[in-house]
Amino acid sequence: MKITFDPMKRDDVLRERGVDILYAALIFEGETLDVVDERHDYGEKRIISIGKVGDEYYTVVHVDHDEPIRIVTAWKGGRRAKKKYDDRHA
Repeated sequence: MKITFDPMKRDDVLRERGVDILYAALIFEGETLDVVDERHDYGEKRIISIGKVGDEYYTVVHVDHDEPIRIVTAWKGGRRAKKKYDDRHA
């Protein structure tokens, strides 16, 4: 799977959230819970995906293309993300 991202955004996310976008992108190697991001009109279709890397949950926002996947941002999933994912994949 091919991943693209803005290197400056990767640095920002790492500094602000302690999450490396490339590490969080490993969620795509397993099952994900995907929903269309309709919070704003971004001028493109964005998907919010929740998944696991090891025992940790991550939320990744990406543009809806087959490949490469363009990652917009990512963060560690909290209790709500864990519950949504586990309820769907139980």
